[in-house]
Amino acid sequence: MVVAGVFASHYATIEDAKTLTIIITTISAFGTLFQQAVCTTHIRYSGDEITHRPKYKRTLIALIGLFSIPVAAYSYYSSSLSLTNSVLIVILLITFGASGFKIAAATQAQKFKHISLVGTLQGLLTLAILLPLIKYSGNSYLYTVPFILSSMLWLAIQTPLPKPAINSATITNTVKKTFIPSVVTGLFFMPVIWLLLGHVQSKFGDEEAFLLASANQWRMTIGILPTIFGGYLLLLLVSDNKAKNNRKTNFSITYYPAVLIALVFSIATNYLSVIYPQALVQDGNLQKTIMLFMIASILTSFKSSISREMVAAELAKLSILSNMLWALIFCTTYFLAFDDTGSVGVAKAFLVSQAIHLAIWMPALIKKNLAPKEFFDKKFFASLIPIIWMTYTYAQ
Repeated sequence: MVVAGVFASHYATIEDAKTLTIIITTISAFGTLFQQAVCTTHIRYSGDEITHRPKYKRTLIALIGLFSIPVAAYSYYSSSLSLTNSVLIVILLITFGASGFKIAAATQAQKFKHISLVGTLQGLLTLAILLPLIKYSGNSYLYTVPFILSSMLWLAIQTPLPKPAINSATITNTVKKTFIPSVVTGLFFMPVIWLLLGHVQSKFGDEEAFLLASANQWRMTIGILPTIFGGYLLLLLVSDNKAKNNRKTNFSITYYPAVLIALVFSIATNYLSVIYPQALVQDGNLQKTIMLFMIASILTSFKSSISREMVAAELAKLSILSNMLWALIFCTTYFLAFDDTGSVGVAKAFLVSQAIHLAIWMPALIKKNLAPKEFFDKKFFASLIPIIWMTYTYAQ
């Protein structure tokens, strides 16, 4: 998706680039949200016979379709997308949500290479269909089609699993205790940036909105870590093996790669002019926006591990309350302190709100024992050094 945004900046008109970035941002906000909610639910009840019932799967898909309609309607009535793209957004979000079942099954079978391969092919197929549309002035109202077609590649995953012996959960329980809480929790996180994108576009113009959407896609290179590893880590937390190493692994596998990716990108973003038009990078705002998002995403990776602990313990209300609090802090911080600085302001508010939220929430995390003490060793404190350095460099 980052590459798709790059090609749009080179070959598409600003109007078509805006359409594409809105579609990509919608996928990041809602497609990923529904995919993770389905995957989380399927893994949380992987030991129960309920996951093999067609009615259970149809129920989750129907709910995703219901949740997708307001997203499509907003995209159309805000004049962000054409009617065709808005209708196709519903289909697109449903296909992303349905892929959660396949990702969950492959995760249970520990077919991580298979997941990576399909994900890579998905990106290549998207570009193969999208690039001709962009380069040869294709109809922008068809920009959703490549994403729909590529998301169907997940149907190629065939992972037969043994039927569980447990038969205790009901469809109502799975929806009430895990699926709906996962969706509601996510609604107070990923779509907030999606909504602010519309505000930035109306106040600062299409180019500034494009910078924000592009930087957000770079952020998703870290944000995708919970999608790749989250299901497996949740399996460890809900398994019969309650070893302390499982809890420490839950934090380590997403936190340390996030630090490493941010460090690599702190160097790579010095060469943005190689892939983006000079006019978009000359003032340094794109680089600063990307890196502020990256630094903040290190904190969100840490917090995603806490969320998995909450899901495993079925602390749905606590998880929803946590993300509601963060959304309130994020929006308040942006509109009170950074509303006049466009994309950079959103990124600054994102970082500041993550830090404030974590500080406020820390006593509750300690009380509920949602962060294992074993994780906070010498390696963790050493990792704070590059985070402090990057924050000092890009937050000024």
